[in-house]
Amino acid sequence: TMTFSNYYYQDITLAPAGALPDGHTRISGRVNNNYTNVFLMKNTSLGNAYNYTAEIKKPYRNHWFGSFSYTYGYSRDVSPVTSSTAGSNFGARMAVYPNSQELGISNYQVKHRFSTNVSRDFELIKGYRTTVGLFYEARSGRPYSYVFSSDVNGDTANQNNDLLYVPTGPSDPKVRFTNQAQSDAFFSWLNGNSDLKPYAGRIAPRNIATSKWIHQLDFNLRQEIPIWGNVKGELFYDISNLTNLLNSHWGRYTQIGFPYNYFVTAATYDPVANQYVLNYTTTPRGQTLDNNLTRWQMQAGVSLKF
Repeated sequence: TMTFSNYYYQDITLAPAGALPDGHTRISGRVNNNYTNVFLMKNTSLGNAYNYTAEIKKPYRNHWFGSFSYTYGYSRDVSPVTSSTAGSNFGARMAVYPNSQELGISNYQVKHRFSTNVSRDFELIKGYRTTVGLFYEARSGRPYSYVFSSDVNGDTANQNNDLLYVPTGPSDPKVRFTNQAQSDAFFSWLNGNSDLKPYAGRIAPRNIATSKWIHQLDFNLRQEIPIWGNVKGELFYDISNLTNLLNSHWGRYTQIGFPYNYFVTAATYDPVANQYVLNYTTTPRGQTLDNNLTRWQMQAGVSLKF
């Protein structure tokens, strides 16, 4: 899939004033102080998505059916367009300069996906089909970005959308800490983070990391029943996320919450030294359990077949 026409938002009141130490565009107020924000929706033709699938399937025979598939996904876009308002769409795009067309990994990319399906039919009631099926899916989690937990570039977006600069070490001239204890704690955390190591001395791009893998097993049961003449009824009973019903520690959705930005450290800019002053006071929270997506669900009903 290629993008022919998509859109993203700019705040055209922003007044760029050079670059910050790492290359972020520095914003110095507004070009017109009579306006706080003026959002402009613009078109873009940048972006693409590819999905490659390999599948093994057992055709229906002797009352059995089964399949197994793997899909590799690749998706890039300028803006995820996740919200219903211009301000939220502007703020929820993690960027180096929020008014630019920065192509990055899409929020919607599923890089790896395995699925398998098995079903069997028989006659629990003579002459009327009974079908039992299981569907299992394992997929890589949702992408997320590492960001500063403060507004370092001055765009006053309604989300922390400034991508994180990854220092090379305690002697990196682009950063300093408020005290030695914070420096030690930060680099202790950073040295244990494999996502950020390749980007030392650079800004970590958008959505370079993914949340934990998701594993889910679903169950379905169908039972035909006589109604009248050629009219049949079908009772159905479905369980979504049977894994979580069996064990509350299974079938969990653990991820970085919307808008999928991982807060690392607050920072301010010192223009005299041309440095970030990092204020690392707490260990980053990281991924959390999404209770809504984790819940198992059941549904039952009946349909008519003519």
